[in-house]
Amino acid sequence: YALLTTWSNVSSTFAYRISTAATSVWDVSSNTIQSGIYDGLWKLSLMSAFVGPIPLVLMLLIPKNTEEQRKLQEDTSSSSLAGGLLIFVVIISLLIVYSDSIFAVFLDDDSDNCENMAGLARLIMGFS
Repeated sequence: YALLTTWSNVSSTFAYRISTAATSVWDVSSNTIQSGIYDGLWKLSLMSAFVGPIPLVLMLLIPKNTEEQRKLQEDTSSSSLAGGLLIFVVIISLLIVYSDSIFAVFLDDDSDNCENMAGLARLIMGFS
């Protein structure tokens, strides 16, 4: 349960970053929309519509019946590659989320960035 909860929290923050990056591909700013230019908006909407159902492909990995489920439960083999890949993806995702949180706290646009950079440097170096 803890792994699923962690993965859910990390993925939501990671998805937010990806969606923010996607808005920089096409101009979907308020000024553009207010001026009646919807080119970027429909492209972003189309991309979102196609990306959403992609995880449904993973449903092919679910056992088709109880016999397949029993076979999977009785199988004692393990995959070091798959386990290592899962741990790698979780660690990289956590690092991205942590760095995003640190930059949000120390590089806030409402305050002086030089002071925040000094605070970030102190945090990284372990000084208070």
